[in-house]
Amino acid sequence: MIVASLIFWFLLISHRLVLYRIENGSCGPKSTSNIYVEWDEWFEVATSAILPPVVMFIFAFLLIRSVREIIERRINPTADDISPQAHNLNKNATLLAQMSSKLTIMLLLQSVLVVITYVPYAVELAYTSITDDWPKTPLQKAGEKIFTESTHLLSYVFFASSFYILLFTNSGFRRQFKRSFGIEKENDRAMYQGTTLRTQTNVPIR
Repeated sequence: MIVASLIFWFLLISHRLVLYRIENGSCGPKSTSNIYVEWDEWFEVATSAILPPVVMFIFAFLLIRSVREIIERRINPTADDISPQAHNLNKNATLLAQMSSKLTIMLLLQSVLVVITYVPYAVELAYTSITDDWPKTPLQKAGEKIFTESTHLLSYVFFASSFYILLFTNSGFRRQFKRSFGIEKENDRAMYQGTTLRTQTNVPIR
């Protein structure tokens, strides 16, 4: 999957290896090809600012649906399944529902953050593409430069947000984080061990 992803993105942007030039100390599309310059700008908007949130929403939806279907099958086994494991699974409906709820919250927070961090970036790229040839005062250019750098900085927040989302939504991750710094409480450790024991005993992984 990783190799396929690398090949896909390489082929997707390989046109820049041929059609980009270094002019006035900066690398970009050839200024003589106005059609390609316009197309490349909107290509950047689509792939860098619009595509990530869309892909995030699609995969979050598919993952939530898949997990809920798996949990539903574990909680409600088929009528023919009368094994002791099936009876044990019914006893853990609340635990599995909590796991599904935490995963849903985590993915929703991640989706909201990707919108907050990437929509301004998409707006900035689209605005720059539209107004690139407009006459502007030095004050306007300075303001736009500040806005551009701010949106770029905001877009980087998404990559650091996973740690804080896990810390906020995942109690196991919080315990591991506390244990790493030696600040885990005894009652937290006992509760974790009890939960782990119940999970391993009553919810076997097939």
